Amino acid sequence: MKSLRWIVAAGCLGLVLAIGAMFAMKSGVFAPPARGPVGGAFHLTDQSGRAVDERVLNGKWSLVFFGFTYCPEACPTTLALLGRTLDQMGPNAAKLQVVFISLDPERDTPAALKAYLASPAYPRGSVG
Repeated sequence: MKSLRWIVAAGCLGLVLAIGAMFAMKSGVFAPPARGPVGGAFHLTDQSGRAVDERVLNGKWSLVFFGFTYCPEACPTTLALLGRTLDQMGPNAAKLQVVFISLDPERDTPAALKAYLASPAYPRGSVG
């Protein structure tokens, strides 16, 4: 008898939860967050102080890497790996460019980016 009560109580609780979830979904409580458009125009400054925009990506395959010059491990390791990859590509490397976009524009001035990207460990022709 006790087990029948528990089954009925659990069934009622499940029904109440299901109805509540339906109302919550209809009211938008569980709606995914609104997103803006992905991609589009951008305006940045490269390591030489020149203005660049989305046209820097035209005409070549591009690997876009987001990082910062004060990144202790992941950024230098990844950029060094990209440099080695370009080396292994041989002449085909000319068809690919690495675009490094800083997430710390206050510290990553054009001069800081130029020094950072001038290291032999980083991909040739990287755009900062």
